Amino acid sequence: LTAVQSMGVLSSLAVVWVEPVRSMLKVFTMMSFDLNVVQAECMIGQTPARSYGIRQLIAPMSCVYIVAIISIRSQFYEKVRVDVECVNAVGAVFQAFFVSILVSITLPFVCYSHPGDVGASMTSDPSIMCFSDPEHSLMIVVGCLSFLLVAAPFIALVGYATCRYRRSVSDSNTASRHLSLFRFLFFRYKPEVYYYSSLSLTRSCMICLLPALIRDAVAAQIVVLAMVLLFFLVLQLYLQPWRSDSANIVDASLSAFLIVILVSVSLVGDYGDAELVAGVSGTVVLLGLFSLSLVAVGHGVYKRLIPTPFFQKFVCHHKADAAAQARYLQMIISSRLHETCFIDSDHLSNLDDLLDVVRCKIGLLVVYCTSETLRRPWCAAEVTTAALTHRRVARIMTPSFCPPSSSEISEHNISNYIQQSDVSLDGLGIDPVSMARAFEWTLESLEVPEVVLSSQLQGLSKFQQVVDDLAKCGTISMTRLALSRSPTSPTSPLSPRPSPTPTTKVTTWVSDSSGARSERNHSDLGENMLIISSDPLDDEATAAAGIVAGKIGVAIVEHYKQGMSLLANLADPGGDAALEAVSSAKAVIIVLSKGSLHSPAQLSAIFTAVHIADTAHTLKVIPVFTPDFRFADSKSRVDHKAMEDGIDANELLHSLFKRIAIGIATHASDSVLDAQCKDIAHRLPRERPSEHRKVSTDGKFRPKLSVIRASNRSSTTSSRSDAVLLDMGDEGSVCSV
Repeated sequence: LTAVQSMGVLSSLAVVWVEPVRSMLKVFTMMSFDLNVVQAECMIGQTPARSYGIRQLIAPMSCVYIVAIISIRSQFYEKVRVDVECVNAVGAVFQAFFVSILVSITLPFVCYSHPGDVGASMTSDPSIMCFSDPEHSLMIVVGCLSFLLVAAPFIALVGYATCRYRRSVSDSNTASRHLSLFRFLFFRYKPEVYYYSSLSLTRSCMICLLPALIRDAVAAQIVVLAMVLLFFLVLQLYLQPWRSDSANIVDASLSAFLIVILVSVSLVGDYGDAELVAGVSGTVVLLGLFSLSLVAVGHGVYKRLIPTPFFQKFVCHHKADAAAQARYLQMIISSRLHETCFIDSDHLSNLDDLLDVVRCKIGLLVVYCTSETLRRPWCAAEVTTAALTHRRVARIMTPSFCPPSSSEISEHNISNYIQQSDVSLDGLGIDPVSMARAFEWTLESLEVPEVVLSSQLQGLSKFQQVVDDLAKCGTISMTRLALSRSPTSPTSPLSPRPSPTPTTKVTTWVSDSSGARSERNHSDLGENMLIISSDPLDDEATAAAGIVAGKIGVAIVEHYKQGMSLLANLADPGGDAALEAVSSAKAVIIVLSKGSLHSPAQLSAIFTAVHIADTAHTLKVIPVFTPDFRFADSKSRVDHKAMEDGIDANELLHSLFKRIAIGIATHASDSVLDAQCKDIAHRLPRERPSEHRKVSTDGKFRPKLSVIRASNRSSTTSSRSDAVLLDMGDEGSVCSV
């Protein structure tokens, strides 16, 4: 509708129109409330000023009519919100006919000069001399009043609603009303391009005011109007503001048609300023084209020689196996090494740029080798690109990684080794020969440093040790760096310690206001701590717990003066001291992962925490589940016998799952993880829950889990137990999970 009204603006240009375009433009002038088209002078008289004044009353009278209808309707329907309906109805009419309203207002200001400089006449009514005829002066006064009372308030309303959009939507108290009150501005456009109504209004104002600002210079009018339309056409194609794809296509097509019409008009008529305008506009366009080409070439050379942003590390990993581990490595690299680290989960807007990042924007490609890493197409492409360019690669070997045989990664078989997906490696410029050579070099070359994720270290210390050893890759010449240290050798804030007893010092950590970690030594684990429980034998679960601990530390440091402790860091995560710490904690975060319900150590912590929370009410249990955790269905049960105090392991698990769980999307971007961890921190109690029903946990409820038919396992790939025995106390019966 706006494009159709814009056709009426073309009739205001000082252009000699030819048939049948001239007759068609007269029809479009009806959209600008031209009463002469329908011979209205027979009823209202021949005075141009009177006709112009009546045209200015059409929009206000329409508003009065709309408000009256809505008011009458509200008398019969109680649910009608008069203010909301009136604003939206009047706003929609003004938005649809704004070009016509503004064209009607500017008519007295659009004049053309007579030959010989003997005055000027109005383009819409040549019988009225501009600025000398009394009727023209009266029309200018009416036009100014109409702009101040009709057009200006609507422009101000649109600007106010657009500026207040973000603030109003972010506040739950005002979001609903703001969106409903200004529905006519926002409902047609995508939420991220909510401001497009203001841009559309700006385009309409520029189109309507152009004939009044540029008089007589026909060629200049055509060129400037074409530039305005072209600018907003490019902007519309870039933003794609409409919710419907078809609406975006129609909007762009109508703007293109207007530009074609202007180009066609430029071929007709003898315009005195055509040569001057053509020379100036051509010079400006050619200079702009030349300057833009230089800027583009210079920018490309600069980005190639000095790439930004530059990442010191790039962690190549398989999300299904190591999303949390890669994220936690990124966090440690940032905090301990003070280096930037690239994770593709943070840059999912354009995956095609990944290889450009690997090619020229990283210092070291860290290949985190799990069972499926090298079989994933994107990982294979990243490894190949690094091997073909800078050859700065390090590999981290995890227990789950099984190196492929030389025949599997030969140039004839490597295409079968790579998993099939919708990613075409050939389309990315990765051929089998280059890929086979890159794999062989990455896995077997002594030029590639190797770090082994130790199965002897406990908890998060293995990841911290990996990062410490990665830091040496850039400072020393190394071929293979295997982590074969004893569990107690590292001296880091999250290092594993001997099983805590009331007289054993245990190192926990907190975060200060700047986010830096610091050690806190206590005579024991202490009370009122935050305990985070995870499957200690699952590296992915341990890393997920580390992510949660790292991101909520700053938010809770003031309320948890005793700090927090990750049970996975302890030498005996299911021992007496660990369970004592759980029973005396202020809150316990249960990180549920794939093997949580089969882990004796974590089940001990879960049953202890849930039992204390349900009976003593002295701590709060917050379940957090990772993407690979599957909730038990209604058929899943815990086989048990009756117990002394009526404690049922089945009921404890059901009680856990009755609590509202928070998902932690380890494969998502850092901003998503921040939001989810903020939700976790918000759920944590600031004060210790009421202790009026506190019961002693000294020897009365300390479940011990023992494994039946379970092989010893030192990594996430080892087999789990077929059954778990739950000893519910000295005099209790035994339950099997």
